[in-house]
Amino acid sequence: MKKSIKIALILGIVVVCLLAATLILTFFGKFYAGYYLAYKVNADKVTCTVTKCIPLGAKEITVPETIGRYRVSEVDSYAFANRTKLTDITLPDGLESIGIGAFYECENLKKIKIPNSVTSVGSYAFFGCESLTSIVLSENTKEIGARIFEGCTSITEASVPASAIATLPPENITAVEVNSGKSIGNYAFKNFAKLTTITISPSVEKIGLNAFKGCKSITSATLPAELISFIPRDKLTCIVINGGTHIPERACYYFSHLTSITLPQSIISIGNRAFEGCYQLAEIYNFSPIEIEIGSSDNGGIARYALHISTSPEESCRTWADENGYLFYEGDDACYLLGYMGEETELTLPEGPNGRDYIIRAYAFYINASLTSVTLPESVVKIEENAFAHCRSIETMTFPNNLVSIGKHAFYECDELSQISLGKNITTIGAHAFDDCDKLAHIAFRGTTEEWKSIELGSYWIFYAPVTEIVCTDGAMNLK
Repeated sequence: MKKSIKIALILGIVVVCLLAATLILTFFGKFYAGYYLAYKVNADKVTCTVTKCIPLGAKEITVPETIGRYRVSEVDSYAFANRTKLTDITLPDGLESIGIGAFYECENLKKIKIPNSVTSVGSYAFFGCESLTSIVLSENTKEIGARIFEGCTSITEASVPASAIATLPPENITAVEVNSGKSIGNYAFKNFAKLTTITISPSVEKIGLNAFKGCKSITSATLPAELISFIPRDKLTCIVINGGTHIPERACYYFSHLTSITLPQSIISIGNRAFEGCYQLAEIYNFSPIEIEIGSSDNGGIARYALHISTSPEESCRTWADENGYLFYEGDDACYLLGYMGEETELTLPEGPNGRDYIIRAYAFYINASLTSVTLPESVVKIEENAFAHCRSIETMTFPNNLVSIGKHAFYECDELSQISLGKNITTIGAHAFDDCDKLAHIAFRGTTEEWKSIELGSYWIFYAPVTEIVCTDGAMNLK
């Protein structure tokens, strides 16, 4: 019995020694606080490759710049694969290569710092890292393998070269920076339905066919001037130009929700009709040598509807959108509702921002064919020209008592509008304000006949409107 135990003990020692010898022959290793890194020395005898990570309770790991006297230049294939408890990994400056499947199915990995020195990322490198929320591959990353981010469905932000766009999972990404490359391919961002912010490097010269097909949620774009027209206009409110010398003709043609644009110093010319139909473009940050004046139709009409032009990089933006899709401009002297990007058909407009009264800006709801009713709060004091023109489905409007002015053509061709009630504080109704509102036979006025007669009415406003009667608090007035 004792002899058998002795033999077993000897055999166990031999096996352990053989395993230890094998490990020593194949790689070296070093213990850190809560984890162990195995490595091999590369042929140059200067650098090394991390071959294996063994977490010993650690959830956050920092790979050092050097192990012993060797600089870490590579993470080997599958070196961190299936380390499901890791949440945070920092890779060292000077790292050059990440191997195939290096972080394969690290399913709880939320953060990883990839240094700018990395030039190569192998296929499946981050496959199945389903908790990863953001990723940065620098412009120096030239070799990019297939399916490197497949299954990384929690990524919401990414900064990658153009060549890596196809590797991104589109499901939940809201912001992308294309940080390098010369061209973006056909259908590159197809199915990025939640994409709201896009930044494109000045190095990009070409965008392919239907590159942003289906990207109807983009609200902000930073890109070279020559590429503006490729961005979907559905909800685009802000453009920052970061390169180029010329804004092409019709570049922003009828970008109907565009509220703010920034011109860099490099811009020296703007094409004809570049901003035609940009009725809500209220704010311009002009750092170019071009002289731009509010209300001018020059320079492609960029400032035709502007409320503010700034040349100060420190000035904060005055335009914004609330959670319901209403676009506002908040100036020093007045506040404006610029427009609406939502999909509701029966609207009760919001109270003014920060408790302020506001003006409904010219063309704010222009040609919004889906609206059926609009209720204005007491904070609305003025409706500018063409604000609701061609809203052919509006049936009813409720006007507040504080409203003092309705601009010309404000409700032009609102074919279904049949009932309106005006408060007694109204002082001005512009020319043609209710032209071709074919069903509007009566206007209810919450004041007396004498108060109605004191209102300043635009020329021919009643001649073209079908209104036949004004019903006041003390009786009706026949207009025909």
